[in-house]
Amino acid sequence: MLLGPTQDRVARHLAERTRYGRVVVHMPTLATTLGLERSEAYRITARLRVLGLFGIEDDQGGTVGGRRVWRTAIAHDGPRLDPARHRETWRRILGWARHRSERVAARLAALRPTTSGEAGLVRRSLGSLPASGPPGAGSEFGDAMRRHGLGSLIDSWRPR
Repeated sequence: MLLGPTQDRVARHLAERTRYGRVVVHMPTLATTLGLERSEAYRITARLRVLGLFGIEDDQGGTVGGRRVWRTAIAHDGPRLDPARHRETWRRILGWARHRSERVAARLAALRPTTSGEAGLVRRSLGSLPASGPPGAGSEFGDAMRRHGLGSLIDSWRPR
């Protein structure tokens, strides 16, 4: 399982604390100790719980003084992950995420209105319909639709 650097740091800290069994972890203290924001500490511990690495029980009513945390994964003496391979794998994952983010941003930019005020999505969807400049400041919606060849649709909406 591959964890990000901050998740790995939290997991190692919790693994050390839970070496001998169930412990009570005060989340603000955990956040301060590891240099995290409190919300980030909650998010990461929830993720570690979902991954099955730790069991986490909330402190209902605040009587215990923190969340109860215990290990769920069995520790073994197998070889540790090679740091160079870990960095290379993490670099590939970040590169893939960056590439996907750039593709999504490019697609959204193509769908957003252009600088001239015409909607790029509407222009592409209307295809060969006659195009005109952007509507003037005082024009109405119906006039703009008629300029794009949709006058019959506007006329069918009028009350009779």
